[in-house]
Amino acid sequence: MAQTRHDIKLYLSLIGSLQSKPTCGADNALKSVLRFLFSDRHLLLRLPSGSEDLTKDSSGLVNRIHIWSDASHAPYRFNARKGISGEVMCYQNAVIRTVAKQQQAVSLSSCESELFAIQLAAQDSVGMSKFLQRFLFGMGAIEEFSPVDIWLESDSMSAIQLLGGVDLPRKSRHVEIRILWLKSKLEDGSLKIHHRYGEGNCADLFTKCLPTKDFLRLRAVLGFENPERPISSLVLLAEESLAVSSLKEVRGGVAIFEVCCSEQSNLRMMCEELDVVYVGVSANMQEDRVLKAFSQHVQHVKSAGLWVHVHISTPCTFGSPLRHFHDDADDNNSKGGEIWREIMTHATGYLKQGNSKSFELPTHNSIWKKEETKTVIDENKLNHECAIFLCQTGVQGTDGNPVGKSLTFCSTSFSFCKHLHGRFGRCRCAVHSGMSSISYHQTGFYTKKLAKGIIHAAALAMKRG
Repeated sequence: MAQTRHDIKLYLSLIGSLQSKPTCGADNALKSVLRFLFSDRHLLLRLPSGSEDLTKDSSGLVNRIHIWSDASHAPYRFNARKGISGEVMCYQNAVIRTVAKQQQAVSLSSCESELFAIQLAAQDSVGMSKFLQRFLFGMGAIEEFSPVDIWLESDSMSAIQLLGGVDLPRKSRHVEIRILWLKSKLEDGSLKIHHRYGEGNCADLFTKCLPTKDFLRLRAVLGFENPERPISSLVLLAEESLAVSSLKEVRGGVAIFEVCCSEQSNLRMMCEELDVVYVGVSANMQEDRVLKAFSQHVQHVKSAGLWVHVHISTPCTFGSPLRHFHDDADDNNSKGGEIWREIMTHATGYLKQGNSKSFELPTHNSIWKKEETKTVIDENKLNHECAIFLCQTGVQGTDGNPVGKSLTFCSTSFSFCKHLHGRFGRCRCAVHSGMSSISYHQTGFYTKKLAKGIIHAAALAMKRG
């Protein structure tokens, strides 16, 4: 996070230095690039892509490579009018290769430029198909000599018709070798070429300067997106053994301080059951008198030699859940939004008093993008995160099936997140409850199983830091 802030300051200083000088085309271009880098610094690639445009081929064949090809004919003078080839290669709706490459020779027509791009894309796909065939065979997914098909799409109908023709036009003889090579692949069935309308061709991203609307649309099709929640340093890819501290250790030195909207939260109930010190704030947390009383409790508990873990569960909407935090709060969105911002402004005052701290929101929620949320995470160094699945905590819908919703916890402690991830971070359900069978208001409250996990995670934060 510190490195990111340093990079942002560098970008802003560069832009500031440019603004102090006479503007020119190069200066404006550089400023545009820096603004792009600044706005896209958290961009990620989702594999596979969730876009319907990329998943129109619903066959789901394990032995098929899908590739898009495009070309730009003689776009620039500075490169002697050589064309630009672009390609996007996908496997199982996941982008595995993208290319933007200057063509080696000047083309005499747009059809010829498109043909060069198709030949480059097909040649790359042939090499990838051989690798994929050996990999899938080694994994036991296909037979040893099963071919991997190449499904190639281009928006050039003239190039596709040229490849499908029997005789070569006189003006096309100078590209005869390329055409014959492609025809041989079409004849043996290893390559299939289809027409793709221009606006739906993802390879356009790599051949021309698109309008912002088209650029963002095609980039989203490939799976690039700005995450709704912040990117953190916690990456847990392997199975972790459960390291549950004993109840004796828990009772010996940890105290849970919770800020939530329920006086009878399961975290409080579980602390009482396990004989763990608990202090909760469920109303008017934005008032100075409440924060002062909270601080006094923290100092008293710390003076007794206990480790204080502060946990904040924030409301996921601007509506009715906020009524518990303020006497005159109502369900109006604008009013709720104002109260929510006030709550987030005061959140740091509570979190900073803990020896360890954590913060929770639904994983897919627009609140992660808000500046108030980002400020709370940065100021309190909540650099570790994990997602937990409610289905693993025992939450069920009215149809009796587990609920597929997930929550994300940010914490100052790697051990805290590691423990929650180990217990609840992997969904093993064959089916989840339908949306009509879920009470999303009820999913905002922790189960006793999750509450117990939070207590054990706080104890590990005390033990391991």
